Amino acid sequence: MKRLDINTWKRKDHYHYFKDYDQPFFNLIAKVDISELKRFTEENKLSFFLTSFYVLLKCSNDIECFRYRMRDDGVIIHDEIVGGCPILKNDRTFSFTNLPYNKSFKTYYDLSKEKIDTIKEGAPFRYDPRDTDDMFHSSIVPWLHFEHFEHAKNLNTNDSAPKFVLGKYELIQDKWMMPLSVSAHHALMDGIDVTDFFEFYERIASEPELHLS
Repeated sequence: MKRLDINTWKRKDHYHYFKDYDQPFFNLIAKVDISELKRFTEENKLSFFLTSFYVLLKCSNDIECFRYRMRDDGVIIHDEIVGGCPILKNDRTFSFTNLPYNKSFKTYYDLSKEKIDTIKEGAPFRYDPRDTDDMFHSSIVPWLHFEHFEHAKNLNTNDSAPKFVLGKYELIQDKWMMPLSVSAHHALMDGIDVTDFFEFYERIASEPELHLS
């Protein structure tokens, strides 16, 4: 990782304006077209969850500001981040884990599937904890095509990691559409950056053979 030079950052004033807000996160939700991604997973007998989650990981690692974290009165830039997410166990409770990012989709997929299979069999609630901020947070709600989402919040922490939610996809006017929620710290990015994220996610999802090799 490296430290961001706040004084030469074009968002210096925005950073100082938002960094001390009691609740500095803003949230945007949009429906993304995952028709081609769904086809890709079905034809290759892949988990849609693991594949769609990989797109989150790829977007978060490729768009620099999603690797920014506030630390020690400044901002650091991680070289790479992983994805924190809940995994539903066989008893209908869940455990947290972190899925690794790898430029090789197959390597990511195999490692993540092995990890998830172990958790489903009965891992404790705080499975694979991390004390670092080189990760994003996420929730998965595959049973509901939602229009709004609000995360649980602990305002007594210095958390600045982005938060994502993937919802249930539905067929809308001949396209399979999935709700995607993106929550971001306003001291680190703006709405235009989150818009870029949505566009990048949909671009990868529209050309899975090209991006998930």
